[in-house]
Amino acid sequence: MKLQNENAEMSIKHLNMDDKHPNMDDAKKMKKQKDITGSSHVQMEAENELREILQNQLEINEGLQPRTIIIEGKVHIRVDAATLDNSVVAEIFARQGKLLDGQQKKLARDILKLAVLKQKMPSSRVILAFANIDIENHLTGASWVAFAVEKFGIELKNLDKSISPELRMKIILAQNEQAKNRQKLPYLVAML
Repeated sequence: MKLQNENAEMSIKHLNMDDKHPNMDDAKKMKKQKDITGSSHVQMEAENELREILQNQLEINEGLQPRTIIIEGKVHIRVDAATLDNSVVAEIFARQGKLLDGQQKKLARDILKLAVLKQKMPSSRVILAFANIDIENHLTGASWVAFAVEKFGIELKNLDKSISPELRMKIILAQNEQAKNRQKLPYLVAML
């Protein structure tokens, strides 16, 4: 057991001395940072643009804004867009390209959130807005998620043709940076 610990200490010292690898302090700092890619800024920008496009397409004058909706007692749901009177409630998904497992789960959570809202506010329009044909295919196929969308009366709005090419490129670049960092993360965590 002691030999294994000494070997681990030696390999850590070796990594600290190797210019190709970050030292332990750098690894700890990177692990603590929530958004080392700047992707949350791009995500917010994308949601804002998609929210504005959705508002224009639905011809809503009062404006869609992120809101917290209290549905029962202390139970509340945060949504990406809603009118003041909650007659329209939407979740916005900015992902471009193929959906990874994590994004499929996020979509499923958004659909569950919208389904709960539809049950509690049956006269409201509940909408999932996105700008990606892969998401549309996922949500209209033969999956349980597609079944839930139809069963709970969730409207799908594919804004793919309305998103600006500049924003699409920013989103794709941020996603590529995230993918690079996901590949680095197991290595950095192992160092800690």
